[in-house]
Amino acid sequence: MPIFEISKQQFDALNVAEHCTSLWASKHEKAWFRDDTSHVLGVLHIDQDLHRWGYSICVHGGEGDYHRVALGVDIPGEALARSVLASAMVHFDGAPPAPDRAACPA
Repeated sequence: MPIFEISKQQFDALNVAEHCTSLWASKHEKAWFRDDTSHVLGVLHIDQDLHRWGYSICVHGGEGDYHRVALGVDIPGEALARSVLASAMVHFDGAPPAPDRAACPA
């Protein structure tokens, strides 16, 4: 599955809910990614104070929305964070749509 880095504007055009991608505040978002079908999305984050990287992954829910399905935190460098994110995104290749949170018992 090819992974593409996209601009913030391209990512925003996918109408991804903030609760899906927020790992920290949106000001910490540094790079945005999608697969070739926009079924799997990724966001790379940095904690400027600790100089630690993280990521969030969202999968299309089938109803026009995305659901967060994975997080990575405390990664010590940008290059490693990019590599780990890309590897994690590939894991969701061909995954069925993410379930609706409302359908899941609390």
